[in-house]
Parts: sequence; C-alpha cells; structure tokens
Amino acid sequence: MSIVKRIQEVLKNELEPENIKTVIDMAEFLKSKENMQQSHDVNMNKDFLINNITENDIEENLIRILKEYKKYFPGDDAVDPKSFEFKVRVGGEIYDAKYRVEKKRSGKLYIGSEAFKHRLCIKLGDKIKVTVVEKDNLYDLKNIK
Repeated sequence: MSIVKRIQEVLKNELEPENIKTVIDMAEFLKSKENMQQSHDVNMNKDFLINNITENDIEENLIRILKEYKKYFPGDDAVDPKSFEFKVRVGGEIYDAKYRVEKKRSGKLYIGSEAFKHRLCIKLGDKIKVTVVEKDNLYDLKNIK
C-alpha cells in the first residue's frame, strides 16, 4: 500500500480532505528529501569489494553485483528485469558499461573485453574495488588482486 493510501486510510475520519492533502504533500516532500540525502550519501565515494568472480564471469566479461551492493547502482528497487547504461573508469580510461538488474538476483555489470580482460586483467579469485564516483553515472573499478 502506498504512503498516500495509508495516510488517506488513517486520517479519513480525522481531518478534512484538504488537510489530508496537505499531510500527503508534506509526507511526499519528506520522502523526496530522504531519497536525495541517501543519493548524496552514496555519492560520497563509497567503496566496496567484489570478490565473487567465477570462470563464467570471465568468459562473459561480467561482474556480478551482490544484493548488498545493488543499492549503489540504478534500478536497485526494480521488480521486473531492467537494463541501464553508464560509464566505468578503469586506470583513467572511461568505458561504456551495461547493467542488468532483477529482483532477488545479483546485478550483472558488463564492461566489455577491453576493460575487463586487458585493463583490469581479471582472473579467477581476483578482488575488484568499486568506487561510486557519481551514482547511476560513473563508477571506478580497480583490480586489487
């Protein structure tokens, strides 16, 4: 149930409709403010490690984004599968990346073979440090082996 419906249900016998609308507007404003703060917090160069590289990942030039890190990528609240495009920086070079997200599954970050194999030189068991430079737009990747 949405916040609007919940407010309407709780206040329907307590306030006039125009006052309920005011409460809803205030709630939506506060929720928006919280979301902006969360986005700002994430953009503060948040780092995390990816240490789940498999042979299949290497074959597909794929970095799987585990559940606890999906919040740093677009579509973290997606119910249906969605794809997004953004940039990744590897060793000072900028590359196009594609990210596929599904509910209850790891996100899939495809960065292309040049970045994956030739710049990051990812091998089985490597650890990739991911830095959120600008949420939903730019991520820095570094192989720390």
